Amino acid sequence: VEGFGSGNFPLKGEASLLPLFEAARERGIPVVMVSQAWRDAVDLTLYESGAEALKRGGIGGAGMTPGAAVGRLMHVLAYTRDPGAVRRRMAQDLAGELTVSRPSRGGAGRG
Repeated sequence: VEGFGSGNFPLKGEASLLPLFEAARERGIPVVMVSQAWRDAVDLTLYESGAEALKRGGIGGAGMTPGAAVGRLMHVLAYTRDPGAVRRRMAQDLAGELTVSRPSRGGAGRG
């Protein structure tokens, strides 16, 4: 799922993504949150929407691009379907696809 900034998304009304996270958790489907922003990284602990996603099994995609997150998730799911193991493996940097979150100073884009 592509969120805003550090992983924000609509919480209320018809646009709320919470039902998506709930349905995915019930079915054992991992949901990785990445950002539409070109700088910084997703941190689901910063705002209410991220906290709600975490409660429902959401996985923060750190600084991965959407394409990197999809490729990484396919790789991880080839080895395990266990939700805890998927979460741990998604957090491990294998080939420089995860960026360290730092305050934005302009300049370089996502890693």
